[in-house]
Amino acid sequence: MSSASPLDLLQWATQHKAHIQNLTIRRHPTYGQGLYKRSSSPDSNKDDEARMFIPTSIIISLDLIFRFTEEQQELSEVIERLPKLPTLEPILTLFLLWNIYLERAGTGSKFGSYVTRLPRETWLPITWSEREISLLDIMDLSISHAVSEKRAFLHRLWERLRRGGGWFATVTWEEYILAEAWVSSRTVEAGVEGGHSLVPIIDFANHSSRPNARWFIRDGCDTEGGSGVELIVNPNVKNGEEIRIAYDFYRGSGEQLYRYGFIEDMSVEKMSKQVIVVDDGVVFRIGEGNVNDSFCDLGFLTYRNWYGVLFVTMLMRRVHLLPRYREDLKHVHSVMFGDDVQLLVQPLHQAPKTFSIPDLPSLVKTLHDSNTFLIARNTVLTTLKSIISYHHNRLLEAETRTPKERPDDIRPQVWELCLACQAQEKNLLSKAKAVLSQHLAESKPVMQQ
Repeated sequence: MSSASPLDLLQWATQHKAHIQNLTIRRHPTYGQGLYKRSSSPDSNKDDEARMFIPTSIIISLDLIFRFTEEQQELSEVIERLPKLPTLEPILTLFLLWNIYLERAGTGSKFGSYVTRLPRETWLPITWSEREISLLDIMDLSISHAVSEKRAFLHRLWERLRRGGGWFATVTWEEYILAEAWVSSRTVEAGVEGGHSLVPIIDFANHSSRPNARWFIRDGCDTEGGSGVELIVNPNVKNGEEIRIAYDFYRGSGEQLYRYGFIEDMSVEKMSKQVIVVDDGVVFRIGEGNVNDSFCDLGFLTYRNWYGVLFVTMLMRRVHLLPRYREDLKHVHSVMFGDDVQLLVQPLHQAPKTFSIPDLPSLVKTLHDSNTFLIARNTVLTTLKSIISYHHNRLLEAETRTPKERPDDIRPQVWELCLACQAQEKNLLSKAKAVLSQHLAESKPVMQQ
């Protein structure tokens, strides 16, 4: 794959009606490339306003791709070979690879200048060597299983698509996994027209939890210039300063490494913002923000997402609040869709009683209002403590297996990322275990019947 210059890419975007004011792409010492503010004049000392507008016509969204398939039969045929998947991101991957194929064949494509400028090296674990991926298992990081599973799934998908022949038969495994990494690390999750999207130029901006720029979707119905994505840079940013946006604030070290290929703060003294542990098929998202507050009152059960729902299921199964109504547990999952679910709860001192709970907060209140709550709370906290202790001990044991010095076949950046992730996840689980012990020690006696 050939490589274009940043100037070529900016010119390409401008030709397609993008508006780029006092911004440029430049090499970054750590992350390959980044977006920077530049002066409108080489002789100017004034910090000029910097902003950018990328029109919908060059934003790679599912809607744009499906419009392409109406005229490009070759692309359509490969997309139709995809199995039914829970995510549509593989369609974005195929579109990028199709444009690379066209460039390589000399045919040219609308997005050729963009795809040939994307980085040829990423730090996402799915692109690491087999030896480097094995380090995730040795260090027992939270993402080790996920990385291996994703690579195995992607390899099966790649082989399936290649068997169909056509242009995809020319796509190598290395190209396919690289395109997957681009989609994982560069898509806008709350995308234009309701889906994940790649926004050229803006996607060269690196992440910071203290961003100096923000982007938003502009609706062409009530603004001049049409619809698209606009980037606004803070007015206090100096010429030559890097432009940073916030990808998200809540992913922990492992999740940042898995999706983006970096850990924002590499200090081993820091704690991961979150760590996901799995026990008996139940997923726990242990977060820095809820270690102190939510462990005290089980308030983290009110998270209206998949993890919260699974935790409620665990609570019901292990605390045995529903010993005679275990079949009703399967209805708990529809809580996250906001359905009016009927759950039968049997407090220890009352006859069975029916509660209508449309959401998780109502369930927590129901438990809190019954004399069963403290028993349930302490049992859940004890169970959670044993799970966290188990995973914390595994990380301590993994430390003893971790090489004292970087092996020659592990790149320095990979080595540093793994060490930081291991230390930060260990520190968070250590704190969670200590806080749980404190809460259990301070629990009031259970109310006697």
